[in-house]
Amino acid sequence: MSLKEWALCYAGAVGFGGLGWWATGSQWVGLGTVVIFTACFVLVLKARKGAAEPQVVSTAGMTRQQRRAHERKNK
Repeated sequence: MSLKEWALCYAGAVGFGGLGWWATGSQWVGLGTVVIFTACFVLVLKARKGAAEPQVVSTAGMTRQQRRAHERKNK
């Protein structure tokens, strides 16, 4: 996680947690909001970075024709 992403996650979690605590008067709602926001933020970042990385396909179990087709496709 970069510093910008960390700061955004921290600010969002504390902001929404504080809002939840203030709105309901329950510190447990505020804490739950912090935990849920942080988990969702990290999972979304992981999904975005995973989608941006290219998929590596092993050609170990492929036949010669499959390897050639794979190489032509990925030129």
